[in-house]
Amino acid sequence: MRTLRWRGVDHLDGCVQVNAEASRVECAVQGLLLDELELASLRGEVQEALLSLNLESRIGRAVVSVAGPRFSGLQGQSLSGAFRWERDVVRLERAVLQQANSR
Repeated sequence: MRTLRWRGVDHLDGCVQVNAEASRVECAVQGLLLDELELASLRGEVQEALLSLNLESRIGRAVVSVAGPRFSGLQGQSLSGAFRWERDVVRLERAVLQQANSR
């Protein structure tokens, strides 16, 4: 098992663990500013993202939490989601967008 940890500026933290024998990858990221990635018009701060993959059996899970998400004309206070990967299908299991003044 190999582990890489980093602590960057502006609260960007992360950890990646790779087990080459078992084809497993675990990754955690906190404090990533989406603005800096220049992914279309996607904006916000990733408060937490967790990813767990088994590349040999082609399965995995991920959860993400974003503060202040913005995409084109859509803006919210927070966005969270959970995903599952099985073979050649990625499923969105849960997604929640919270906006000010919404019910």
